[in-house]
Amino acid sequence: MINIAIFGASANYGGTEAYIMTLYKQLDPLRIKLDFLFPHAVGEIPYEADILSRGGKIYKEYYMYSERHLPDYISPRKLFDRHPEWEGIYINVQKIDTTYRLLVEAARRKLPYRIIHSHNNDSRRMGIKGRLFKAWFDLTKRNVVTHYLACAQAAGINMFGKCSLTVIPNAIDFQRFAPDREKRKQMRSRLGLSDNQPVVGFCGRLSYQKNPEKVIDIFEAVHQRNVNSCLIILGDGEEKNTVTEKVKNVGLADSIIFASKVTNVPDWLQAMDCFVLPSRFEGFPFVLMEAQAAGLRCYTTLEAVPPEVNITGRITYISRNDTPDEWAEKILQTGWDRKDCMEVLMKSDYTLDCMTQKIMAIFDKPHSSIRGGVISSDRFGFPCGVAA
Repeated sequence: MINIAIFGASANYGGTEAYIMTLYKQLDPLRIKLDFLFPHAVGEIPYEADILSRGGKIYKEYYMYSERHLPDYISPRKLFDRHPEWEGIYINVQKIDTTYRLLVEAARRKLPYRIIHSHNNDSRRMGIKGRLFKAWFDLTKRNVVTHYLACAQAAGINMFGKCSLTVIPNAIDFQRFAPDREKRKQMRSRLGLSDNQPVVGFCGRLSYQKNPEKVIDIFEAVHQRNVNSCLIILGDGEEKNTVTEKVKNVGLADSIIFASKVTNVPDWLQAMDCFVLPSRFEGFPFVLMEAQAAGLRCYTTLEAVPPEVNITGRITYISRNDTPDEWAEKILQTGWDRKDCMEVLMKSDYTLDCMTQKIMAIFDKPHSSIRGGVISSDRFGFPCGVAA
């Protein structure tokens, strides 16, 4: 059995968390044991019981370098001293930051699995600190990282540059989201929606990345053209107050349903007629896979979402420069029809079996075939003394 520490999940169940938990449930526990590493101050983890019920272990022991003044601070070196059972670490990241120190320490110990997985394609200009860490990564990655993974080709190239990249499909259990007429009736009845009432849907973290304020602008334009329409927003986040205040200001509170941390997303998708995701940047959004599986037409940002997400041909890409009125026109022109696309999805590369096979191909390599070697800390050129 190979024991790996996995890092990168948070207390908010989003796309990265969905990937990690899907992977965790798919791996054979007799072959791969995943230990979940979280920041020390993570608080309550909504899916903690799911991890523990499957025999997983949770360690809230990661400290950022900026927290080194805390009395209980645990450096990467001390962390790995605590866990000699770990044969490697698998970090899931949105950007290169101080979590890279975990891989550096694993390399110092010659652990054979030092995996980094890009889940985003954020092309925004980095600040000084971000550029510093990216430069550190680019200078040292050859001696540190054994496997570069990404949710999509663009996300990998953007973060890692030129390297031997493996794209791991953001697989889901498509059958959980399959169109269900009876569930649709139940959800609509529960929400007070009529059978023929047009419902626009959004699901995601209410954050800058997901652009939730534009969701409101788009729906306002739709509602002006069809006053019977409704919007469902699933999610929570740092922009929640801004979004709810905007809804009040435009006078749409009676036409918008908010639901924060829901556990039955497949049921909510059944109540929708189309799905909008006007993100500023993305990696490979899980939610668009789920929406397609539910038979929904989807509308998303041309410059943010990679074309390979459009498995069913039911995603319409709209430029980030287009106005909310232009988004609304395209939504209304396309219509509200639902379609069962399960056959197409199950023949794609985004099934659970395909994802599992690609990951196991990494772990099935003999240890001797993976680049290792003794690496002294002074070869890494640590910025600002962040080596330990």
